[in-house]
Amino acid sequence: MVTAKHFPGHGDTDVDSHLGLPLLSIPRERLDTLELVPFRAAIAAGVDSIMTAHMALPEIDASGVPATVSAPVLTGLLRNDLKFANLIVTDAMDMKGLTGLFDSAEGSVRSLAAGADVLLMPPDPARAINAVVTAVERGRLTRERIDRSAMRVLVAKVRLGLTAKKLVDLDEIADVMQSKEAAERAQNVADRAVTLLRNEGPVLPLNVAARACLVVVNSLRISQQGQRLIQAFRARAPRAAVMSVDTSMPLAALEAVFESGGACSAVVVASFAGITADLRDVRPFVERLTEGSTPVALVSFNDPYAGMGFPKAAAYLVTFSSAVPSEVAAVKALFGETPITGRTPVTIPEVAAVGDGLELPVGARLALARAAASNARATRPTPARSTPR
Repeated sequence: MVTAKHFPGHGDTDVDSHLGLPLLSIPRERLDTLELVPFRAAIAAGVDSIMTAHMALPEIDASGVPATVSAPVLTGLLRNDLKFANLIVTDAMDMKGLTGLFDSAEGSVRSLAAGADVLLMPPDPARAINAVVTAVERGRLTRERIDRSAMRVLVAKVRLGLTAKKLVDLDEIADVMQSKEAAERAQNVADRAVTLLRNEGPVLPLNVAARACLVVVNSLRISQQGQRLIQAFRARAPRAAVMSVDTSMPLAALEAVFESGGACSAVVVASFAGITADLRDVRPFVERLTEGSTPVALVSFNDPYAGMGFPKAAAYLVTFSSAVPSEVAAVKALFGETPITGRTPVTIPEVAAVGDGLELPVGARLALARAAASNARATRPTPARSTPR
């Protein structure tokens, strides 16, 4: 099943809906010419479902409620105006963008009333079900409204062939998802997604013979993110100093971990945190690194906007994913093993516009070394020759 998300367009907001309610205060004309364009294309292509966004659009719904519970957005805009007839699925209903206003019961009822067909991850599923049943019994939701959503779910199941094969062999899932072909395809996508937005010096590609240092930043101390990254980095740079930090550590503790920073030829800060959430807690530490004499290459996995906070980072690389193939892709790109050809799909204020991206071909390090050697020979003074008597 193919899903388009997050309706009606989450790209131009400055609040993480996991943490609060984003506001997109733009006129309908702007929606028609930008945010709604990909959704129209997806609907025309027969997309199976569209996921809602926990974000307010006051120009469409003056009440200021999230789109997930807004009838003017889901029924008026998506169903009536865009003529979308398939499944409307909510974004995860345990996110603060929704729970900050409505609990599991009220949020579920309001979502169905607004036009949603599938409620994704309500905080309290039992309470959500009971609330929907009660709403039907009391007339707040009609049986016809529930039947329409149930029919869309059944049609989707028929379209996916679930009526012919109702049971799933769990072993077959592993055969597909863990196959060599699937792994190669995922790695190829991750390699091509890597995007370079800054490379002063240039810092990249890293010199394997030099002593680069790696600092992995995670939101949680127990996180497994970055483990494959560390393994791949060490395999290419055995002399590298590798440090793992988390956003709960005080500045003094962070600096104590990085006592060897002055001996690094370059510092790679690989962040699995987000600038709109927990990366700000380690900002002073990363800022001090970027202000030092050692060049810093910032690699952001989960949040392409992280580069906004560190203008002094000599290089800025984004992967747009924190999946394991992206960890491997980042290391391959850092050391010049794969060409960097990605383009950013979003504008990052003061960093890059949509479509920006620096290209770095394979063998760039060798080309740079040859150019440096050529320049050195060209500027070397010609030795004086003795003249015969």
